[in-house]
Amino acid sequence: MGLEIITDELIQHLLKTPKRVENPKARKKTDSGNERITYIVSDDEGNRFNLYLRQNYKPGMEDAFSCGLSYILPSGEAFTLVRYNGPSHDHPNKLEKERIGYVPHIHTSSRRYLDETGKADGFAKGTDRFRTQEGALACLLKDCNVTGLTANPDQPSLFI
Repeated sequence: MGLEIITDELIQHLLKTPKRVENPKARKKTDSGNERITYIVSDDEGNRFNLYLRQNYKPGMEDAFSCGLSYILPSGEAFTLVRYNGPSHDHPNKLEKERIGYVPHIHTSSRRYLDETGKADGFAKGTDRFRTQEGALACLLKDCNVTGLTANPDQPSLFI
């Protein structure tokens, strides 16, 4: 079973169900100018997920980061449910024909985007909830009901 099982209801259920990180001591890997770490996550229903963090470590690219949660389909394919990105690019929401600007943003998957663009997580909204990768991870852990890892939320800025 592949992407045909994906519905908006399934996406919401997978995001809300309590999940736990199985390998909290996973190690970082470096390749092609990026630092990566992937955590294995599961829920009590037997669903499996990958929680991943990516950081571009080239000089001047500190805001080029991402963390996300992917559902591992029964076929073994990874399907991104959500992705929290830094402000390194002006993200386009293709179906809405809009750009959100160079702001931190949260991608959410939907059946509509999967059907119409082939990229389920193509829609994003700007946010002021995080500015750093650790802040993004803290938001993801809270939003997606994931335990077994800790991350400090970013402090609100007084100068925005």
